[in-house]
Amino acid sequence: MGQLLILIFIPCLLFSFEEDRIKTNNNIKKYSNLEKVLNSMEDNIIISHKKLNYISKTIDEFFTNKYTNEIYKDSYIRIETSLEKTSNESLKFNPNIYLRIHLPKIEKKLTFIIHNEDKLSSHEYEDNNEKIKHDYDKERNAYNIGLLYDTIKKNIYLKFRVRLKFSDNPYIYSKLEAKKDFVINKKNNIILKQELKFSNRKKLDMYSSIRYNYLINEKFLLSSYNQYYINSARKDDNLYNSIRLNHKLTKYSHINYVTYINSNNDDSKFQAKEYKTYISYRKYIRNWLYYDLIPSISWSKENDFNSVNSIKVKLGIIIK
Repeated sequence: MGQLLILIFIPCLLFSFEEDRIKTNNNIKKYSNLEKVLNSMEDNIIISHKKLNYISKTIDEFFTNKYTNEIYKDSYIRIETSLEKTSNESLKFNPNIYLRIHLPKIEKKLTFIIHNEDKLSSHEYEDNNEKIKHDYDKERNAYNIGLLYDTIKKNIYLKFRVRLKFSDNPYIYSKLEAKKDFVINKKNNIILKQELKFSNRKKLDMYSSIRYNYLINEKFLLSSYNQYYINSARKDDNLYNSIRLNHKLTKYSHINYVTYINSNNDDSKFQAKEYKTYISYRKYIRNWLYYDLIPSISWSKENDFNSVNSIKVKLGIIIK
């Protein structure tokens, strides 16, 4: 009970900080030393973003032989580092990088991507922290390099990826994704998505998901995300169910309250293997700089359903 009270107390404390910042911010006229450093960094971020998109435009025009005065803006780099301390493990450090070079002229919409992010099941959400069992392997932080093609056909959003994964034994895989958004009214919508991933090593992975969103008001959004995963070779079907409440505190900060259940048929008929609840607080210090604070509690079969506490801190920079 004490652990749950802490999870409830933290967002209240963070919200009080936001209120104090809003009240006092108008009285601050002089820049602090930290603000001066951030202003200098922001100038470099803007220059780096322009250079990245200049490279994107040069590559695009070189391969298509089509030259215009169009200014490119969609390429970006995201660098994120995290520190996590779990009650039964030592401190973990995890750096991630995501590079996206947009090439709109080549075959309409083509994107070059390099990343080592562990793509989690519900990666529809910007700052999700779910760890799905079938995503957990030695290759989670291996680098990927590849091409992404996306388009819209009859209101269905389509993506096709071909990537090379740099693990101990590198391999190529392809992924096809189809997504359809059904708008019920101004407050309700449903998103259906089907993903197929194929490689010679892991054969065929299939992900089927449904997401329901309910806009309570301008501050709160309630979402339910459910996914079914199956692998044609391993037969380790996985079922994931979550409920998420997004609370918008200010223009630059929000909190996610998340509870999810993981089930699979490894040694039982889809009995729950993990329960987890966490709070994810994100604060944008600048448009390009943010941090996350994520306390959580989990109960898993691996730990005999004893509670495991963790705290994670993330720091991210977006050159965009």
